[in-house]
Amino acid sequence: MRKFFALMLGAAALLAACAGPASMSGKPEFMVVGIDNKVTWGDDGKVQNLPPGKDAVTIVDIGSDPANPKLPGKPASMRGRTQ
Repeated sequence: MRKFFALMLGAAALLAACAGPASMSGKPEFMVVGIDNKVTWGDDGKVQNLPPGKDAVTIVDIGSDPANPKLPGKPASMRGRTQ
């Protein structure tokens, strides 16, 4: 029980440290979004695995105008990279 409490306390402290103060509007803050296009679902509801190479990474500005996020740019193509 003590270990569980210590773990929860540590997780709460980490979350509080990452959250920080509320962001002020007008200041750019970026969110990186990774889109994995290797798995999809067929009409029958079963998972279909597709070949690699169609993944995408997008950067979204969510700080300048939180109600209207913008796509400031896209990173260079990741074609040919393996994980």
